[in-house]
Amino acid sequence: KRFAMVLPVLERYLAWLERHRQCLHTPHRLYWSNGLASGMDNTPRDAGRPGRNSSGDETGYVDMSCQMVIQYENLAVMCDELGKPGRAVELRARAREIGARINRWCWNSRDGIYYDVDPKGRQRRIKSIACFWPLLAGVASPEQAERLVKNLKDKKTFWRKMPFPSVSADHPDYDPRGRYWRGGVWAPTNLAVIKGLEKYGYEDFAAEATGRYLRGLSTVFQKTNTLWEMYAPDS
Repeated sequence: KRFAMVLPVLERYLAWLERHRQCLHTPHRLYWSNGLASGMDNTPRDAGRPGRNSSGDETGYVDMSCQMVIQYENLAVMCDELGKPGRAVELRARAREIGARINRWCWNSRDGIYYDVDPKGRQRRIKSIACFWPLLAGVASPEQAERLVKNLKDKKTFWRKMPFPSVSADHPDYDPRGRYWRGGVWAPTNLAVIKGLEKYGYEDFAAEATGRYLRGLSTVFQKTNTLWEMYAPDS
């Protein structure tokens, strides 16, 4: 009953996203976002981009594009339950199509990570926490997942005292104190990474990262008697 009620609304929402968030005038035709829309307010991903935070900026965001894949897959499950197999097939086909474009345009085999792409299809080589959304979306191959995990385990980039920083530690804008999305460690993005790791069978590393993160929360709680929206990655 719940699925029957919400499915038409969610399908209209997806249709709106296709009209207003797809990069229609680009070769990659992925989906754009910005720091304000994604919640990553001061992310370096937006730095130096003319028209940033505006509807005219058609930079394909890895996380936004993967979220479209996830939405299509979830609606397909609803259609399965509602006895709409034909529509479920259509939705899953669309998810695969977007996933294929993400792999074609965003994957960097040299760095073993996914990057945002500008309106011309050129990769913007900024290692941010958003680069790991293909794990959660199931877009990465097992080989690509292995390369992503290697990045997460790299002490020079994402494996800090508090995992996982919102931008890699070797980025010029990285702040060891966090400064929001210039390195800050956030629960929502950590959850996305952890669930992505579990999806690909990296349960041991997911548990290790979770333990390290929760120990950090506990340590800060003992000192401040509260939980915080984000944490310093290097202390």
